[in-house]
Amino acid sequence: MKKIFLFLIALVGIVACSKSDSGSSDNGGGGSVAGYNPPDWIIGTWINDIGGNTGYSFTKKDYCITAGPTLCYLSGSMKQAVTKVEQEIKGDIYTLSIEVEGSIKTPVSFKRISANQIAKLDLAGEIEYTFTKKK
Repeated sequence: MKKIFLFLIALVGIVACSKSDSGSSDNGGGGSVAGYNPPDWIIGTWINDIGGNTGYSFTKKDYCITAGPTLCYLSGSMKQAVTKVEQEIKGDIYTLSIEVEGSIKTPVSFKRISANQIAKLDLAGEIEYTFTKKK
């Protein structure tokens, strides 16, 4: 019985660790928050092209929105309220959904236009706003 138990534990460990994660830039790059692993091309601070100080910031460990004050979802006070993080990467489109306790989960999609420009897409997949990478 003990051998069967140890075999099952080993089998679960092998299956759980068997998924390959190369950390490639197109499929997400080695993030550390469960469910959050943004592609390398979106890492940085992006400022809205229509002016003002609104924008987004992506790091390997956090996702922040700046609209006056900066709100970071995966660190600080918001970290405790985040219940689920999901993402999807399809070529040049990155979709992120963060579920906050007591709130509706809303996906946000971004499209890579160039190395220095991304677009936020509306729910229909059309460009809503463009953002330039801060140097």
